[in-house]
Amino acid sequence: MTNAQHTVKSMRYGDWHIEYNPPPVPFRSADWQFWHDDFDGAEDACDNRYGHAGSIEDAMNDIDDMADEAFGCPCAHPDPSYCKKSKCDWRDEQQARLAARALLTKAGKDRQ
Repeated sequence: MTNAQHTVKSMRYGDWHIEYNPPPVPFRSADWQFWHDDFDGAEDACDNRYGHAGSIEDAMNDIDDMADEAFGCPCAHPDPSYCKKSKCDWRDEQQARLAARALLTKAGKDRQ
């Protein structure tokens, strides 16, 4: 567990929430829960925008993988720099996740 993990109990990660909520089980691989703003939890919704991870970094990595796989850049423009120049909600959400990751990294370094 990193120093930042000792102080962070919950955080926003773009359109996602990450929260430290360890279940009463002997293993620590599900201590961090994450879910998307639009996740409603209904069993019939087939919405898989949630999960569990053993660390906050693992949760962020899982979210990045899920978001990139499920959404990706919707404009699918052949020029990768196009999204950097235009209004792109996917890009904005991705940048918000990167900013949250940078803040967590900085918090860990500040505590060392």
